[in-house]
Amino acid sequence: MDTAFFDLNKANENDIRAIQDLPADLGKAICDHRPFSSMEAVRNVPGMTDDMMDILLRAGATVGNG
Repeated sequence: MDTAFFDLNKANENDIRAIQDLPADLGKAICDHRPFSSMEAVRNVPGMTDDMMDILLRAGATVGNG
């Protein structure tokens, strides 16, 4: 994505899947479990690990208001 920050509630699956080092199937799982009320809620996505959360945060992932 072109911006420094992006909303996981609004980003399309391809943009999420394009994050380097993030498994492609996790991008789909993130989309399937939206909307999120907080980044902490993203931790409940099946397959999400602390390492995957770190990758999302380093990539600029945020969560807006669903």
